[in-house]
Amino acid sequence: MEIHQTSRVTDEGGDIVSGPVTIKGKLSTSQEKRGFVAFLDVLGFLSLVGSGAERLVEYGGIVETSLDDPRIESVVFSDSIIITKEGRDPERLRTLCAVARK
Repeated sequence: MEIHQTSRVTDEGGDIVSGPVTIKGKLSTSQEKRGFVAFLDVLGFLSLVGSGAERLVEYGGIVETSLDDPRIESVVFSDSIIITKEGRDPERLRTLCAVARK
């Protein structure tokens, strides 16, 4: 399942920042799941946005390709990427780390 939507997010100063949100994977709001989470902050994102649409599209393609992995679930919004892997054994953590390294 893949959902695209526009979200309202506030920055550190409290200003509202709208941007695209992509959620890939199974969504469940009523179940507690245990596993691993990686939060990635893309450094230099503001500079990337200011450099033109072509570089931003290239960035989006790289992120989409990197996260196109059925072993994980991911959420991308603005300059933040959240990757999750259900389960608690070390191999699942290795999988999450391998995807995050891409």
